[in-house]
Amino acid sequence: MSASAAAVDATGTNDAASPSQQQQQRISAMRAVIDAKLHEDGVYEQIRELVRSKSTGSRPAAGFEQSEQDEERFLHDVLGSEVVQQLLSAVKTMKLNVAADKPVDECDPRTDTDAFEGDDSGGVRDAMAHPTNERDVCLFLRLAGGKAFVDQLLEEEEEEEEAAGREATWEDSLEPQIGRVKSFFRVVATFQSQRLSSKDVQCCVDPPFDEYFRFHVEKRKTRSSKLSRGGQSQHVPYEVEVVTPWEALCLVDEPVQLDLIKVSKKLVHWSHAGGPKWREVSRELLAVHRLDWRRVLCSTLQLVHLPVSLVGKMKVPIGSLDVRADLLHFKRTASVAREVSTFLNKETLQRNTLCHSFYQYAKQWWDEYRNDAAVYEAAQQTHEEHKVFSLVGSRARLVKLFAEDDDGKFRMVCKFVIPIRAPAAIKSPSEAARATLKITRQLLLASLLLGCGLDAYVCIGTVSADKSPSKSRAKRGHSAAPLGLEIGHVWVLTIGSSSSDVLFWESVTGERFALRDQSSRRLHGYCSIDCVFSHRQLFANLQPRTRALTDLSFRFEDESAWKAMSERMIADLPLAQPPLPLAAPDLAALPALEREWTLSLKRQISSRRRADGLTTRWSDELSFYLLPALNAYELERLYGLAQVDNALFQQSITRFVQEGHTFQGVPVVFSHTDAAHEALGALESNEIAAGIVGLHARAAQFGLAVRCFAYPEGVAVVW
Repeated sequence: MSASAAAVDATGTNDAASPSQQQQQRISAMRAVIDAKLHEDGVYEQIRELVRSKSTGSRPAAGFEQSEQDEERFLHDVLGSEVVQQLLSAVKTMKLNVAADKPVDECDPRTDTDAFEGDDSGGVRDAMAHPTNERDVCLFLRLAGGKAFVDQLLEEEEEEEEAAGREATWEDSLEPQIGRVKSFFRVVATFQSQRLSSKDVQCCVDPPFDEYFRFHVEKRKTRSSKLSRGGQSQHVPYEVEVVTPWEALCLVDEPVQLDLIKVSKKLVHWSHAGGPKWREVSRELLAVHRLDWRRVLCSTLQLVHLPVSLVGKMKVPIGSLDVRADLLHFKRTASVAREVSTFLNKETLQRNTLCHSFYQYAKQWWDEYRNDAAVYEAAQQTHEEHKVFSLVGSRARLVKLFAEDDDGKFRMVCKFVIPIRAPAAIKSPSEAARATLKITRQLLLASLLLGCGLDAYVCIGTVSADKSPSKSRAKRGHSAAPLGLEIGHVWVLTIGSSSSDVLFWESVTGERFALRDQSSRRLHGYCSIDCVFSHRQLFANLQPRTRALTDLSFRFEDESAWKAMSERMIADLPLAQPPLPLAAPDLAALPALEREWTLSLKRQISSRRRADGLTTRWSDELSFYLLPALNAYELERLYGLAQVDNALFQQSITRFVQEGHTFQGVPVVFSHTDAAHEALGALESNEIAAGIVGLHARAAQFGLAVRCFAYPEGVAVVW
């Protein structure tokens, strides 16, 4: 009995250990086993001898810069040695085999002992990210830390000053402060519609990233020739195809996009057993780098070192990432490395030639357009239009040919748009418009509408300064400088079966307006269109700027109304936008989100009324009756269906409200990024809602209904 009791006590002690302590114990045990194995095989002695020989043969450095170069060369020689490469290959293979045997959730590289709420950044993981057989070529990326994030020095000094100015208490020594906000780094890697995300690392000068990403490489099995037929570029495969394995990989010219994101989180809970629990507050894109993974084929090393220098806005250096890459299930030889180097050099020369030719063509096209616009405008203007134009004043046409991307490079605007088909995330054009409501990207909306089979174009023009589309006052801060009574604006249009069937789409609000609709003509506030473009075409407007939109011709093939760029020249340009993977709506998180908002709002409203000397009586029955109305509001925003089940809603409210009493309610919409504990301030900004919160009536019953609707990329709308 004593032995049994002792065993039970020991088991209970082990179970009581926290998950972080158990993980540390497993890591310590693994380290001991690996250390013993390396000693037994004599690996330590071989590495010491290698380092001794390399350091003896190196010359002393003359200066600091030369010392850094010698150190880099020394590390490269050591990593490229046979013993180190064999060791890395064995460890990596063992690690990948262990990860492949686990479920996807267990081998998620973002798994961390510190749990947090509200993180919808889980990568879009393709099923092909894990190879199913040895014929699948996989790209293996190892993220082994970062360096020289010097901007974090100022933040660390500010945190130290804040901590020094705050008096330390006994509670602070036991647990972190609830409610404090800290910043974390996150790296998101995207390749061929596969997206993986690293775990969050606390911001510092040298962030200790320790991640690995594995992507399936979908090889191009055929080359294609571009033939011009009828002025359109068509891709016709050769009748006889001979493509070597290395060439099939080189034909995959899509780079790996690395996004560095700064995530702010708030500490919402802390316990000795579970550790800290964070809630995501905001995200900020710091830098984007597009990595040409094909450089791995130019080396015979097991792991190829690919240093990544990150550049932010205004081309200011942010830091660097230590990335190492390998191709699984593909044998790299010296002959293959030479062939690939020759191939990539030829491709670079060809791309430079194409870009130079297009630049020369664009200059000529722009000069012709300016002359044609002046001639057509003078010839087509009436006397009244000329007088109006002279009063408004002359302004430049808002025709955009090139734009700077997140990587700091200028690309032709058509290369930013690509048809996106994401059945798991977007199932209709209406959902596409509603999903981009909080993303506010016109290029994404146009890409999604193209993916839905619509003839969509991005519009660059002007809107009325006092009647901007759907009161998009937040957008004006990012618009061009005011041009008289107009401001620059970007939106999306689609054309139906006829050129008169024109529909305007606003990514800022998710609304759409029919150009010929008399009822909405006064509301949308659009003034002029200067140019439109899609992924294949660009048209600049030649019609007078004083002409109303309803009088414009949208027959883009009409050379007297629109000047087109060569579709063949646009198709030949490199650096097209790769397909963007979209995360499916997170439906599982909606119940918890609704419960959190309901409890928080009820607590805030009751507290506010209690401070004013008022009592609050909540009615669960009335709260439930309000839910159908919230569904109707979202359906109206999504599909334009007004008053869905409105008669049934009125019947239920009428039966609930007693004789001699009145019903008063107001719908308010939030985004999921709005904090629930700060929503009361937004409610009180609404005059009707403020009146309901401050109602002086003892017999009043209050109802509160919260309904959340999920959209792709973690976007959620809260009613």
